[in-house]
Amino acid sequence: MKSLEKDLLTGRHLETAIPEFAGRMFRNYRNYACARLSMNYFTYYEMVGEETCRDKRLSEYSDRFHNIINVLISDETSCFSDAIDQTERLRNQVIEVMNGLTAWVDIFNLYEYCLNRIEYKFEDGSEFLAHSDEELIRDLLRYLLEDKDHVVVNTKISEIVRQLPVRMTKSHFFELLKEGLSVYKDSEIRGIDDFIYRIRTTAMLEIPPVTFELSAAITEIFHEFEHADFSSLTKEDYKKLRDSLQICVEKIQTAVDRYMLLAENINDAYVLLLTSPDFYQQSYSYIAKPEKDPDTEAGMNLIMLENRLFSGESYEESYPEIEDGFFYLEGKQEKYGEQIQKYGYVMEEAMKSHEELWKEKQYHLLVPYFERLEKLVSGSVFAELGQQESEAGEISTEVYLNRKWTLLTEELSSFFETHPKLMNRAVMAHVLSELPVFFHNLDELKDYISRSLSGCGNPAEKAAVVQIFTQMMNES
Repeated sequence: MKSLEKDLLTGRHLETAIPEFAGRMFRNYRNYACARLSMNYFTYYEMVGEETCRDKRLSEYSDRFHNIINVLISDETSCFSDAIDQTERLRNQVIEVMNGLTAWVDIFNLYEYCLNRIEYKFEDGSEFLAHSDEELIRDLLRYLLEDKDHVVVNTKISEIVRQLPVRMTKSHFFELLKEGLSVYKDSEIRGIDDFIYRIRTTAMLEIPPVTFELSAAITEIFHEFEHADFSSLTKEDYKKLRDSLQICVEKIQTAVDRYMLLAENINDAYVLLLTSPDFYQQSYSYIAKPEKDPDTEAGMNLIMLENRLFSGESYEESYPEIEDGFFYLEGKQEKYGEQIQKYGYVMEEAMKSHEELWKEKQYHLLVPYFERLEKLVSGSVFAELGQQESEAGEISTEVYLNRKWTLLTEELSSFFETHPKLMNRAVMAHVLSELPVFFHNLDELKDYISRSLSGCGNPAEKAAVVQIFTQMMNES
């Protein structure tokens, strides 16, 4: 691979180097996805088994996924184009469900914030009020500075901002929001639109329709919170809502785990379809068909055995052979993953250096194909596999940013007018934590924390904040 890498980057022997390199990379992606799917498909069986019947949507999606696996196992290449279309549709639908689940998480994060702020109306929080603001600030700064990684430090700052009492005017809040949006000036419109979508979901302004189809039980609990008057809750009401919140968290987490694993399996099945030699040779006939690969055969055999478990075959009878397959594939995912990580950049980089030559031989058509494979095996399970032509490259101007900011502030203002103060503060805190860090130095952060703490005259809220920070620092 090293010599092929050199040939591609220097533009030498392309007519032999590109087909050879592409064939080896197809093998790397194929065996990586095969090893990972063979492990995760079995985990999916153990996770859901026959329980998918409790979630009709998951049951339907699982059945459709098993059908895609059946096509892979049969190796009927004539069916692959249709299977790829089915895989793409199923992947998009699972992403839609995950967007709904994420929206539920955002919603109940806000309600958890509200419940935390009133907890010590009913419990003794005096131990958290025993120390001065100065001591807490000193401890928080020490907690921040124990890390040298700027990404980690900024994440910690965002979490502190999310939990601090919000004591600022709406106009100041909107100015901070405008400043946060300004960093996207002269960047692609997709970036600012994605950021605004995240702000809208965080602030409960954007609730995907699928959210309310996921679980009648969760929806019912949501309405309990929606109509709760946090300023006049009794201890009994508080405990009931706290118990309901716990139920929601467990249900949502279970659903997230299942759909996430299904999404990972869909991505790997997609890779196996795209890297089938008989399939890709239809478009790239200059890539020689490889000899049979024992790692691929072992992985596909394991996937076939696992597929039969979902069809009702005996677990006890199948497991010994499945276990043997796991032993054989041990370390294979890491082996092929290292190859992808090491050489995944070569195609695109080589084409940039010798674009005319690549286009002359039609080799440039390989690049988007491999870009898709790279996205499917990446850690971004829900990565978009392509951009629409109208979206790619459009740059956000100051006029565009101001228009987006105006619309967002109008929506937030309407929200604030129709919701209680505690919920409004929850929304402000969570939105502020999503913004790029708006402190220019440590002194500004220290002053912000000091003002937030000193401006909080509610002992129950302050005790809750100190308790949360104490737990945060102890867990680091």
